This record gives sequence, C-alpha cells and structure tokens, in this order.
Amino acid sequence: ACIPFLAETDLDAYFLPHSEVRELCIQAGMPAEKLIVSGMPVAARFLAPMDKAAARAALGLPADKKIYLIMTGGIGRRVPDENALLCVLPGRNEALRQALEDAYHGQGVLTVPFTNQVPAYMHAADVLLSKAGGISSSEAAMLGVPLVHTMAIPGVETENAAFFARHGLSFFARNVDEAARFADRLIYDPACVERMLTAQSARLPRDGAEQIAAAITAQ
Repeated sequence: ACIPFLAETDLDAYFLPHSEVRELCIQAGMPAEKLIVSGMPVAARFLAPMDKAAARAALGLPADKKIYLIMTGGIGRRVPDENALLCVLPGRNEALRQALEDAYHGQGVLTVPFTNQVPAYMHAADVLLSKAGGISSSEAAMLGVPLVHTMAIPGVETENAAFFARHGLSFFARNVDEAARFADRLIYDPACVERMLTAQSARLPRDGAEQIAAAITAQ
C-alpha cells in the first residue's frame, strides 16, 4: 500500500513492490519519475531451493503428516485429524509458546522456540497461516508456500492482506473459522494450491534486492 506518510517525504527514489502500488503513490501526489517498481528485497535464504522432504528431515518433522505452519501466535481450534501436525512458531514470545505447550501438549501440536530456520519450516509446511506483514508475506510467496493471511491489524496489514488476496497470492481470513476453512482447502485441493503458487511466481519479482542494489550503485 501507499502508506499515509509516504507522500510527505522527499527522497531521491522510492523502491516499490508492485506496479499497483506505484499507481497509488502517483494518486497520492508523489513524483512518478522517482517511483521504481523493483519488487520486495528478500533475503537469499528464502530463495534457496529445498524440497519438502529434505526440509522435514533437517527439522526432524514427520514425513507422513499434513503440516499446518502457524506464525501468528494462536491456534483457535483443535488439530483437524490424526494425520495433521500444527507447527507453531511464536517467535520470541516464550510465554505464549509455553502457554500453547501447556494447553495442547500431546494433541498434535508442536511449539517451536525462537528459531532462525524459518525458511526450512516454510519449505516443510503444506500451508502457512500468518499475519500480513509485508516482509514475511513476501518471503512466503517467493519461497512458494500456500498462504492464509489471518486476522490483520487494521491499517497497513489489512491493505497487505487485501492486496495478496486480490492477486490470488493468499487467502485473507476475517475470523478463526474462516482461517481454518481456507487452510483445509489448501491442504486438500491441489488445483487451488497450484493456482496460488502460479500467481505467487508470476506476480512478484524474485530479484528485488538485486534491482535495488543495481539502481543505487548506478547513481
């Protein structure tokens, strides 16, 4: 999105994730000649190839279960069935991790302490449920993960989730039940997954960091 204060700045250039955002910036009164559509800069480790089996083996995750990766703090429902594993990454919120561990231990839920292996967990997952942060959403899409955006903080996250859903890059859930339905659809509907992954690959440049670096060094 063109966030509200962006038009109040006066920079030499603005690197934007998509042509649609460029149009919004122009409508907000920003100079078109300064607006460069580069795509989001994503760390190389989110672009490195790794297949699902290798990722699960590296992380010690079961090879034969449907894995729901949750990076949004809460679960909101029981595990769908005995063939599923809910893998929860609450980041540095150890209190939340422990609360989830206490509530769901032995019920098909794995709570993961803070980890730098997020790309591997994304590779290992069959579906990712996450809030609509701009960087994390782009990382997931570049890596090629079926994505459900969960209930967003009103404002920029809402716009992020709406943008992704509008372009077929994710589903945007407005409540817990809808998030569960979307996640299950991506688990059990291969055609739906294929459409989403195709959209992710086609609509978001994978070389944003390189484009930004090249534009800056060319000055």
